[in-house]
Amino acid sequence: MPRPKSLLATLLGARQKSGLSSLFLPREMRAFFRRSQCKNLRSLDQLPVLAGSIDKQDQKNLNGPWSSQKLPPLEVVACASVSDDLVMEKVGSVLPSYNFKIGNQTFWSAALNPYRLNPGGWLQVGSNGVLRLSRPNPKWQKKSLYHRFLSSARNRIAVDLTNFQASTEDTARLIVDLSAVGAPIVCAELRPEVVVRIGKDLSELIPSRIGKLVDPLNREIYSSQLRRYAHRDHAIQANLANLLRVTGRSSVITPTVSIVLATQRPQLVEFALAQIAKQSYPHLEVVVGCHGFELEKSLIASSRQSLDNLKILSCSREKNLGEVLAELVSHSDGDLISKWDDDDWYDIDHILDLVLAMRYSGAEIVGKAAEFIYSELLDLTMRRFSIGAENFSTTIAGGTILTSKEVITDVLGGWPSAPRRVDRLLIDGVLKAGGLCYRTHGFGYVLRRGVDPMAHTWDQGIGYFLAASVAQRAGLDLEFAGFSEVDRHGG
Repeated sequence: MPRPKSLLATLLGARQKSGLSSLFLPREMRAFFRRSQCKNLRSLDQLPVLAGSIDKQDQKNLNGPWSSQKLPPLEVVACASVSDDLVMEKVGSVLPSYNFKIGNQTFWSAALNPYRLNPGGWLQVGSNGVLRLSRPNPKWQKKSLYHRFLSSARNRIAVDLTNFQASTEDTARLIVDLSAVGAPIVCAELRPEVVVRIGKDLSELIPSRIGKLVDPLNREIYSSQLRRYAHRDHAIQANLANLLRVTGRSSVITPTVSIVLATQRPQLVEFALAQIAKQSYPHLEVVVGCHGFELEKSLIASSRQSLDNLKILSCSREKNLGEVLAELVSHSDGDLISKWDDDDWYDIDHILDLVLAMRYSGAEIVGKAAEFIYSELLDLTMRRFSIGAENFSTTIAGGTILTSKEVITDVLGGWPSAPRRVDRLLIDGVLKAGGLCYRTHGFGYVLRRGVDPMAHTWDQGIGYFLAASVAQRAGLDLEFAGFSEVDRHGG
């Protein structure tokens, strides 16, 4: 195999062609890959997954949204040799994975490539019954046939691995890959050695029987959880981070995120900050813009106890919303910018879901659709837009936008200035520049609609949402919206 271009050249070259900067090269990552810090790295052609663009054959084998869209480059190699005493061993009889040994420690790596195995194009309803597997198919050694199998498996109600007989590594790799594409899994009992490899969170999530998965909503929520843990713990980025951590090298593989919160309602700031403080994503900064008011010092002090990296700005009431957001972005230090609305509900993995979606989609903007809406007037939780997630789409809620600071500042010249429609103007600007917008699953976010529609920058009446509703629940039902942690207070 010919040696590919350097990782930086591959990434930057692909982005330059589209007129956009590389998103997934935060400052820490750029510094890590500088020659001065790469003295102990093996050459790229010795790594299990190489940096490079996805080729035509890969495109042909993928059944997700890639078929009609430009393809992103591979972001980072699977696992790098970061010390001279690291030993890499390829394992698995049908599905390859890797053991990395450093001293007396051994790490298993599925080397999950998020660009090739992801939930893109996932379907809500499993229409083909339950698939019960007893052994690996030797044909899976051909990558195209294995990808075709994974694509068909996620259209099942579930994949039952209770009687699956295979090596520990093949079983673990299959579970990771099925989870990554969103195929629901059941297994009466996982072997302890498999649990060690796939991790506690993923293994504890897998039920012993079909049970509630026959319900499409439960199946869909479960699938979103599987995807999250697979991509968080087993993507090639996580592999590299583990190796760096065990060898004592400090480098942030995941990007830093700045949450920008522009608000004119001091009574909602505490509610919003309490939700942000519970976010599971580790590298967060919070920038709050108090639009026309000063926040009480006691609230600032109490908020800093749970938020280490909190900035509070007083913004002139004379500025419009777009100008306030531009000011918040200019004071942010994160690689990525996430917009947060003060009155909506967000689950603890909200930011994590967005970062993972940006990683596997390669899009410049990602977000969640406002699938779940709570009406204070009717005391009713509604669901709409139940299909169309995990695809390239501009149907995303402004309060869920995630993009890079480079896109906002360098490509758009700042957040567009306007009193309303600031989110749509941002999306339109990125699309005009040649970028992509991706819609991930809608769970873990509930849009609040107050009694007065004019109190919102998006001033649609409640009839608009009722007309599009496909399911309803009485009261504020966060479990209906797939929340893992339910807190009904606020506002």
